[in-house]
Amino acid sequence: MNKRQDEAIKIVSHHIGGDSSPDLMRLDLFLYRRNNEGGTGQLYTYYSEDWKTPMLHFRQWLPADRTSAAKLNAEKVARHWRVPVESVKVTPMPDSVVISAKPNAKTGNLMIYVYEFWAIEFSEKSQFMEEKLIMPLDAAPWFGLRALRSNKVSQKVNGDVLDAIQNLFTVSLGPVPVSFPS
Repeated sequence: MNKRQDEAIKIVSHHIGGDSSPDLMRLDLFLYRRNNEGGTGQLYTYYSEDWKTPMLHFRQWLPADRTSAAKLNAEKVARHWRVPVESVKVTPMPDSVVISAKPNAKTGNLMIYVYEFWAIEFSEKSQFMEEKLIMPLDAAPWFGLRALRSNKVSQKVNGDVLDAIQNLFTVSLGPVPVSFPS
């Protein structure tokens, strides 16, 4: 073996952590959008105590999932916003499947993530929704993409997702429909 082959083997055989093959996690990421006064989109997040940063809402695929993703996503969204499931429209964003391999921030083990972005639209409001919509612009739980990307912890944990959103939908979130009825 020559030196170059030896280096290639070292690169291939190196693993980030863990004693097994990488785990695979599939997540449907919910893009709840409202606009600020300038028309730039803001995303609805939640603060994760585990990760210490704002995160996008999501539904993790489970091995037992046998129902369509749209139905499962609509049910989860309706429960969160306290609206009838019939008033929720969930739509996968075109060409929005992203695959990312990165170390799990907690364990260091290599993970393969498959993300699909879903637009969420409502035909009616709930009291809970009204309370969330009157919250100040550019304040938790609503953030523009620039604010999320400038948060160091958020960038460390979710940089792959934030980069994908910017690349797929632009900083202003133009292609993502506004989620909430007027």
